[in-house]
Amino acid sequence: MKETSTRAERLLAGIFLGTVLFFMCSIFCVIAVRHTSFLRQSDNLNDAALSPQKQDILPVNWPELYPFSEEQSVPTAKVSKKFEEIYSYIQDKVTLYTTTDFLVYRPAILFAKQCEELIGWNLASMTEYNGVVKLHDGYFTTFIEKRNVSESAQSTVELAKFCEENGIDFLYVNAPYKVCKIEDADISGTLDFSNQNADEFLRQLKNAGINYYDLREALHKENMSHHGAFYRADLHWRAETGLWAARHILQLLRDRVSYPVDPAVLEADKLTSILYPSWFLGSQGKKITLARTKPDDFVLLYPKYPTLLHYQFAFSNIDVTGDFSVTYDMSQVQTMDYYNRNPYHAYNHGPNTVVKSRNMILENDIKLVLIQDSF
Repeated sequence: MKETSTRAERLLAGIFLGTVLFFMCSIFCVIAVRHTSFLRQSDNLNDAALSPQKQDILPVNWPELYPFSEEQSVPTAKVSKKFEEIYSYIQDKVTLYTTTDFLVYRPAILFAKQCEELIGWNLASMTEYNGVVKLHDGYFTTFIEKRNVSESAQSTVELAKFCEENGIDFLYVNAPYKVCKIEDADISGTLDFSNQNADEFLRQLKNAGINYYDLREALHKENMSHHGAFYRADLHWRAETGLWAARHILQLLRDRVSYPVDPAVLEADKLTSILYPSWFLGSQGKKITLARTKPDDFVLLYPKYPTLLHYQFAFSNIDVTGDFSVTYDMSQVQTMDYYNRNPYHAYNHGPNTVVKSRNMILENDIKLVLIQDSF
Protein backbone atom coordinates (compact mmCIF):
# COMPACT_ATOMS: atom_id res chain seq x y z
CA MET A 1 0.00 0.00 0.00
CA LYS A 2 2.84 2.32 0.98
CA GLU A 3 4.73 1.46 -2.24
CA THR A 4 1.63 2.28 -4.34
CA SER A 5 1.27 5.63 -2.56
CA THR A 6 4.93 6.43 -3.21
CA ARG A 7 4.56 5.65 -6.91
CA ALA A 8 1.51 7.88 -7.16
CA GLU A 9 3.36 10.71 -5.45
CA ARG A 10 6.32 10.28 -7.81
CA LEU A 11 3.98 10.25 -10.80
CA LEU A 12 2.28 13.48 -9.69
CA ALA A 13 5.64 15.09 -8.96
CA GLY A 14 6.87 14.05 -12.40
CA ILE A 15 3.79 15.49 -14.10
CA PHE A 16 4.18 18.74 -12.15
CA LEU A 17 7.89 19.08 -12.96
CA GLY A 18 7.25 18.19 -16.62
CA THR A 19 4.56 20.86 -16.85
CA VAL A 20 6.85 23.49 -15.30
CA LEU A 21 9.70 22.53 -17.66
CA PHE A 22 7.33 22.72 -20.63
CA PHE A 23 6.21 26.20 -19.61
CA MET A 24 9.79 27.39 -19.11
CA CYS A 25 10.94 25.96 -22.44
CA SER A 26 7.98 27.67 -24.16
CA ILE A 27 8.92 31.02 -22.69
CA PHE A 28 12.60 30.61 -23.62
CA CYS A 29 11.61 29.65 -27.19
CA VAL A 30 9.48 32.77 -27.52
CA ILE A 31 12.30 34.94 -26.16
CA ALA A 32 14.83 33.38 -28.54
CA VAL A 33 12.61 33.78 -31.61
CA ARG A 34 11.60 37.32 -30.75
CA HIS A 35 15.12 38.54 -30.07
CA THR A 36 16.61 36.82 -33.12
CA SER A 37 13.97 38.51 -35.26
CA PHE A 38 14.58 41.79 -33.49
CA LEU A 39 18.34 41.71 -34.10
CA ARG A 40 17.85 41.06 -37.80
CA GLN A 41 15.48 43.98 -38.18
CA SER A 42 16.85 46.45 -35.63
CA ASP A 43 18.72 48.61 -38.14
CA ASN A 44 15.64 48.97 -40.34
CA LEU A 45 13.43 49.70 -37.35
CA ASN A 46 15.78 52.38 -36.08
CA ASP A 47 15.95 53.95 -39.52
CA ALA A 48 12.15 53.96 -39.73
CA ALA A 49 11.77 55.39 -36.24
CA LEU A 50 14.11 58.28 -37.10
CA SER A 51 12.66 58.91 -40.54
CA PRO A 52 12.48 62.66 -41.23
CA GLN A 53 9.21 62.05 -43.04
CA LYS A 54 7.50 61.34 -39.73
CA GLN A 55 9.03 64.33 -38.01
CA ASP A 56 7.94 66.84 -40.65
CA ILE A 57 4.17 66.45 -40.30
CA LEU A 58 3.57 68.81 -37.38
CA PRO A 59 6.90 69.65 -35.68
CA VAL A 60 6.54 70.59 -32.02
CA ASN A 61 9.27 72.20 -29.92
CA TRP A 62 8.27 70.77 -26.53
CA PRO A 63 11.16 72.39 -24.53
CA GLU A 64 10.16 75.80 -25.85
CA LEU A 65 6.47 75.28 -25.10
CA TYR A 66 7.03 73.76 -21.65
CA PRO A 67 10.39 74.98 -20.31
CA PHE A 68 11.62 73.41 -17.07
CA SER A 69 13.61 75.25 -14.45
CA GLU A 70 17.22 74.30 -13.78
CA GLU A 71 16.16 72.69 -10.52
CA GLN A 72 13.87 70.34 -12.42
CA SER A 73 16.56 69.33 -14.90
CA VAL A 74 19.17 68.06 -12.44
CA PRO A 75 21.33 65.08 -13.58
CA THR A 76 20.03 62.84 -10.79
CA ALA A 77 16.53 63.17 -12.21
CA LYS A 78 17.80 62.01 -15.61
CA VAL A 79 19.58 59.01 -14.04
CA SER A 80 16.49 58.11 -12.04
CA LYS A 81 14.36 58.40 -15.17
CA LYS A 82 16.76 56.10 -17.06
CA PHE A 83 16.61 53.41 -14.38
CA GLU A 84 12.84 53.75 -14.30
CA GLU A 85 12.68 53.21 -18.05
CA ILE A 86 14.93 50.14 -17.86
CA TYR A 87 12.89 48.65 -15.02
CA SER A 88 9.65 49.33 -16.88
CA TYR A 89 11.05 47.70 -20.05
CA ILE A 90 12.12 44.54 -18.20
CA GLN A 91 8.80 44.34 -16.36
CA ASP A 92 6.83 44.70 -19.60
CA LYS A 93 8.90 42.01 -21.34
CA VAL A 94 8.54 39.52 -18.47
CA THR A 95 4.78 40.13 -18.38
CA LEU A 96 4.55 39.74 -22.16
CA TYR A 97 6.54 36.48 -22.33
CA THR A 98 4.64 34.88 -19.44
CA THR A 99 1.15 35.91 -20.60
CA THR A 100 0.09 36.82 -24.13
CA ASP A 101 3.19 35.29 -25.77
CA PHE A 102 2.85 32.07 -23.81
CA LEU A 103 2.06 29.08 -26.06
CA VAL A 104 -1.04 27.89 -24.16
CA TYR A 105 -2.02 31.26 -22.70
CA ARG A 106 -5.30 31.69 -24.57
CA PRO A 107 -6.65 28.12 -23.94
CA ALA A 108 -5.66 28.39 -20.28
CA ILE A 109 -7.43 31.73 -19.83
CA LEU A 110 -10.49 30.45 -21.71
CA PHE A 111 -10.70 27.42 -19.41
CA ALA A 112 -10.32 29.60 -16.31
CA LYS A 113 -13.08 31.98 -17.44
CA GLN A 114 -15.38 29.04 -18.22
CA CYS A 115 -14.88 27.88 -14.63
CA GLU A 116 -15.62 31.40 -13.34
CA GLU A 117 -18.83 31.55 -15.34
CA LEU A 118 -19.84 28.08 -14.14
CA ILE A 119 -19.48 28.95 -10.44
CA GLY A 120 -20.86 32.48 -10.88
CA TRP A 121 -17.64 34.23 -9.86
CA ASN A 122 -18.18 37.99 -10.12
CA LEU A 123 -15.63 39.67 -7.89
CA ALA A 124 -12.84 42.09 -8.74
CA SER A 125 -10.43 43.75 -6.35
CA MET A 126 -10.45 47.55 -6.31
CA THR A 127 -6.66 47.39 -6.58
CA GLU A 128 -6.79 45.27 -9.74
CA TYR A 129 -6.10 47.24 -12.90
CA ASN A 130 -9.32 47.32 -14.96
CA GLY A 131 -10.91 44.56 -12.90
CA VAL A 132 -14.05 43.35 -14.71
CA VAL A 133 -17.42 42.98 -12.96
CA LYS A 134 -20.67 41.72 -14.48
CA LEU A 135 -23.74 43.93 -14.06
CA HIS A 136 -27.28 42.67 -13.58
CA ASP A 137 -28.18 42.83 -17.28
CA GLY A 138 -25.11 41.09 -18.71
CA TYR A 139 -23.03 44.22 -19.33
CA PHE A 140 -19.57 44.48 -17.82
CA THR A 141 -17.82 47.37 -16.10
CA THR A 142 -14.90 48.33 -13.88
CA PHE A 143 -15.54 49.86 -10.47
CA ILE A 144 -13.99 53.27 -9.79
CA GLU A 145 -12.81 54.12 -6.28
CA LYS A 146 -13.62 57.32 -4.42
CA ARG A 147 -11.18 60.02 -5.51
CA ASN A 148 -10.12 63.49 -4.49
CA VAL A 149 -10.93 65.48 -7.63
CA SER A 150 -9.78 68.89 -6.37
CA GLU A 151 -6.51 68.90 -8.29
CA SER A 152 -8.24 67.90 -11.55
CA ALA A 153 -10.95 70.50 -11.01
CA GLN A 154 -8.38 73.23 -10.29
CA SER A 155 -6.44 72.33 -13.46
CA THR A 156 -9.65 72.60 -15.47
CA VAL A 157 -10.51 75.94 -13.89
CA GLU A 158 -7.05 77.28 -14.74
CA LEU A 159 -7.41 76.09 -18.34
CA ALA A 160 -10.82 77.76 -18.59
CA LYS A 161 -9.43 81.03 -17.24
CA PHE A 162 -6.51 80.87 -19.67
CA CYS A 163 -8.98 80.48 -22.54
CA GLU A 164 -11.11 83.34 -21.26
CA GLU A 165 -8.07 85.65 -21.00
CA ASN A 166 -7.24 84.86 -24.64
CA GLY A 167 -10.76 85.37 -25.99
CA ILE A 168 -11.49 81.65 -26.37
CA ASP A 169 -14.88 80.21 -25.38
CA PHE A 170 -14.57 77.22 -23.02
CA LEU A 171 -16.96 74.36 -22.31
CA TYR A 172 -16.42 71.23 -20.21
CA VAL A 173 -18.54 68.23 -21.26
CA ASN A 174 -19.06 65.50 -18.68
CA ALA A 175 -19.26 62.08 -20.33
CA PRO A 176 -21.29 59.36 -18.57
CA TYR A 177 -19.41 56.41 -17.12
CA LYS A 178 -20.87 52.93 -17.56
CA VAL A 179 -22.30 52.78 -14.03
CA CYS A 180 -25.58 54.69 -13.71
CA LYS A 181 -26.83 56.42 -10.55
CA ILE A 182 -30.39 55.38 -11.36
CA GLU A 183 -30.13 51.96 -13.04
CA ASP A 184 -27.32 50.86 -10.72
CA ALA A 185 -28.51 52.44 -7.48
CA ASP A 186 -27.47 49.30 -5.57
CA ILE A 187 -23.78 49.77 -6.37
CA SER A 188 -23.44 53.48 -7.19
CA GLY A 189 -21.96 55.14 -4.13
CA THR A 190 -21.22 51.85 -2.39
CA LEU A 191 -19.03 49.82 -4.78
CA ASP A 192 -18.54 52.30 -7.60
CA PHE A 193 -17.95 56.03 -7.10
CA SER A 194 -17.66 57.24 -10.70
CA ASN A 195 -20.83 59.31 -10.44
CA GLN A 196 -19.96 60.71 -7.03
CA ASN A 197 -16.54 61.75 -8.33
CA ALA A 198 -18.18 63.41 -11.34
CA ASP A 199 -20.75 65.19 -9.15
CA GLU A 200 -18.03 66.63 -6.92
CA PHE A 201 -15.92 67.63 -9.92
CA LEU A 202 -18.84 69.49 -11.54
CA ARG A 203 -19.73 71.11 -8.21
CA GLN A 204 -16.26 72.61 -8.01
CA LEU A 205 -16.48 73.84 -11.61
CA LYS A 206 -19.84 75.44 -10.87
CA ASN A 207 -18.48 77.20 -7.78
CA ALA A 208 -15.69 78.60 -9.95
CA GLY A 209 -18.19 79.85 -12.55
CA ILE A 210 -17.00 77.46 -15.29
CA ASN A 211 -19.39 76.42 -18.08
CA TYR A 212 -20.10 72.69 -18.25
CA TYR A 213 -22.62 70.34 -19.80
CA ASP A 214 -23.57 67.04 -18.17
CA LEU A 215 -24.50 64.41 -20.77
CA ARG A 216 -25.82 62.12 -18.02
CA GLU A 217 -28.85 64.38 -17.69
CA ALA A 218 -29.53 64.38 -21.43
CA LEU A 219 -29.17 60.59 -21.52
CA HIS A 220 -31.97 60.05 -19.00
CA LYS A 221 -34.12 62.94 -20.15
CA GLU A 222 -34.45 61.08 -23.47
CA ASN A 223 -35.09 57.73 -21.72
CA MET A 224 -32.06 56.11 -23.31
CA SER A 225 -30.65 52.89 -21.88
CA HIS A 226 -27.55 53.88 -19.92
CA HIS A 227 -25.79 50.52 -20.34
CA GLY A 228 -27.03 50.21 -23.92
CA ALA A 229 -25.11 53.36 -24.82
CA PHE A 230 -21.93 51.34 -24.31
CA TYR A 231 -20.51 48.16 -25.80
CA ARG A 232 -21.29 45.08 -23.74
CA ALA A 233 -17.72 44.35 -22.58
CA ASP A 234 -15.95 47.64 -23.13
CA LEU A 235 -15.96 51.06 -21.45
CA HIS A 236 -16.39 52.94 -24.74
CA TRP A 237 -19.57 54.28 -26.28
CA ARG A 238 -21.15 52.75 -29.34
CA ALA A 239 -20.70 54.82 -32.49
CA GLU A 240 -24.41 55.67 -32.40
CA THR A 241 -23.96 57.11 -28.90
CA GLY A 242 -21.01 59.19 -30.05
CA LEU A 243 -23.16 60.59 -32.86
CA TRP A 244 -25.95 61.41 -30.38
CA ALA A 245 -23.49 63.18 -28.06
CA ALA A 246 -21.89 65.12 -30.93
CA ARG A 247 -25.32 66.35 -32.00
CA HIS A 248 -26.06 67.63 -28.48
CA ILE A 249 -22.67 69.33 -28.17
CA LEU A 250 -23.01 70.94 -31.60
CA GLN A 251 -26.45 72.30 -30.68
CA LEU A 252 -25.00 73.70 -27.46
CA LEU A 253 -22.17 75.43 -29.35
CA ARG A 254 -24.68 76.84 -31.81
CA ASP A 255 -26.84 78.25 -28.98
CA ARG A 256 -24.01 79.62 -26.84
CA VAL A 257 -21.37 80.85 -29.27
CA SER A 258 -23.28 80.91 -32.58
CA TYR A 259 -21.20 78.06 -34.04
CA PRO A 260 -22.23 78.16 -37.74
CA VAL A 261 -23.07 74.48 -38.29
CA ASP A 262 -26.57 73.02 -38.30
CA PRO A 263 -26.83 70.03 -35.87
CA ALA A 264 -29.18 68.43 -38.41
CA VAL A 265 -26.11 67.26 -40.36
CA LEU A 266 -25.62 64.72 -37.56
CA GLU A 267 -29.12 63.27 -37.64
CA ALA A 268 -29.13 59.51 -38.13
CA ASP A 269 -30.91 59.74 -41.48
CA LYS A 270 -28.07 61.88 -42.84
CA LEU A 271 -25.55 59.06 -42.41
CA THR A 272 -25.04 55.55 -43.74
CA SER A 273 -24.23 52.77 -41.27
CA ILE A 274 -21.92 49.97 -42.35
CA LEU A 275 -22.59 47.03 -40.03
CA TYR A 276 -20.00 44.48 -38.93
CA PRO A 277 -22.13 41.86 -37.11
CA SER A 278 -20.68 40.28 -33.94
CA TRP A 279 -17.34 41.86 -34.80
CA PHE A 280 -16.17 43.62 -31.64
CA LEU A 281 -14.87 42.08 -28.41
CA GLY A 282 -13.97 45.01 -26.17
CA SER A 283 -10.98 45.37 -23.87
CA GLN A 284 -12.96 43.84 -21.01
CA GLY A 285 -14.21 41.10 -23.32
CA LYS A 286 -10.64 40.18 -24.24
CA LYS A 287 -9.84 39.92 -20.55
CA ILE A 288 -12.75 37.66 -19.65
CA THR A 289 -12.81 35.91 -23.07
CA LEU A 290 -15.75 34.61 -25.12
CA ALA A 291 -16.42 32.11 -22.33
CA ARG A 292 -18.16 34.89 -20.36
CA THR A 293 -19.49 37.32 -22.95
CA LYS A 294 -20.57 37.71 -26.56
CA PRO A 295 -19.09 40.05 -29.18
CA ASP A 296 -20.97 43.21 -30.13
CA ASP A 297 -22.07 44.39 -33.53
CA PHE A 298 -19.79 47.15 -34.79
CA VAL A 299 -20.72 50.13 -36.96
CA LEU A 300 -18.83 52.64 -39.08
CA LEU A 301 -20.78 55.76 -40.01
CA TYR A 302 -20.46 57.68 -43.28
CA PRO A 303 -22.15 61.02 -44.14
CA LYS A 304 -24.45 60.85 -47.16
CA TYR A 305 -23.55 64.43 -48.11
CA PRO A 306 -20.24 65.55 -49.70
CA THR A 307 -17.27 65.87 -47.35
CA LEU A 308 -13.66 66.94 -47.87
CA LEU A 309 -11.14 66.89 -45.02
CA HIS A 310 -7.43 67.61 -44.69
CA TYR A 311 -6.32 65.16 -42.03
CA GLN A 312 -2.98 65.10 -40.16
CA PHE A 313 -1.42 63.25 -37.23
CA ALA A 314 1.42 64.92 -35.36
CA PHE A 315 3.36 61.74 -34.65
CA SER A 316 2.32 59.38 -37.43
CA ASN A 317 3.03 59.31 -41.13
CA ILE A 318 -0.49 60.37 -42.08
CA ASP A 319 -1.20 63.58 -43.98
CA VAL A 320 -4.14 63.07 -46.36
CA THR A 321 -7.01 64.90 -48.00
CA GLY A 322 -10.23 63.12 -48.87
CA ASP A 323 -13.80 62.41 -47.85
CA PHE A 324 -14.85 61.34 -44.35
CA SER A 325 -13.45 57.84 -44.88
CA VAL A 326 -9.90 59.18 -44.32
CA THR A 327 -10.72 59.33 -40.61
CA TYR A 328 -10.93 55.50 -40.42
CA ASP A 329 -8.18 52.91 -40.11
CA MET A 330 -9.78 50.12 -42.13
CA SER A 331 -7.04 47.62 -41.29
CA GLN A 332 -8.74 47.14 -37.92
CA VAL A 333 -11.91 45.77 -39.54
CA GLN A 334 -10.54 43.90 -42.55
CA THR A 335 -10.71 40.56 -40.75
CA MET A 336 -12.57 39.36 -37.68
CA ASP A 337 -9.94 38.78 -35.01
CA TYR A 338 -11.34 39.18 -31.51
CA TYR A 339 -8.09 39.02 -29.58
CA ASN A 340 -5.50 40.56 -31.91
CA ARG A 341 -7.38 43.44 -33.53
CA ASN A 342 -9.24 46.38 -32.07
CA PRO A 343 -12.06 47.63 -34.32
CA TYR A 344 -12.55 50.58 -31.99
CA HIS A 345 -9.15 51.84 -33.14
CA ALA A 346 -10.61 52.17 -36.62
CA TYR A 347 -12.18 55.40 -35.36
CA ASN A 348 -9.75 58.28 -35.84
CA HIS A 349 -6.92 55.77 -36.39
CA GLY A 350 -6.86 54.85 -32.71
CA PRO A 351 -5.56 56.87 -29.75
CA ASN A 352 -3.24 59.62 -30.98
CA THR A 353 -1.67 62.51 -29.13
CA VAL A 354 -2.50 65.26 -31.64
CA VAL A 355 -4.91 65.08 -34.58
CA LYS A 356 -5.44 68.04 -36.90
CA SER A 357 -8.43 68.16 -39.23
CA ARG A 358 -9.60 70.92 -41.55
CA ASN A 359 -13.00 71.01 -43.21
CA MET A 360 -12.21 72.06 -46.78
CA ILE A 361 -15.87 72.73 -47.62
CA LEU A 362 -16.97 74.87 -44.68
CA GLU A 363 -16.07 78.49 -45.41
CA ASN A 364 -15.17 80.14 -42.11
CA ASP A 365 -12.10 80.69 -39.97
CA ILE A 366 -13.46 79.18 -36.75
CA LYS A 367 -11.17 76.77 -34.90
CA LEU A 368 -12.41 74.15 -32.47
CA VAL A 369 -10.01 72.41 -30.06
CA LEU A 370 -11.17 69.18 -28.43
CA ILE A 371 -9.19 67.94 -25.41
CA GLN A 372 -10.11 64.41 -24.42
CA ASP A 373 -9.39 62.49 -21.25
CA SER A 374 -9.94 58.91 -20.15
CA PHE A 375 -11.59 57.47 -17.06
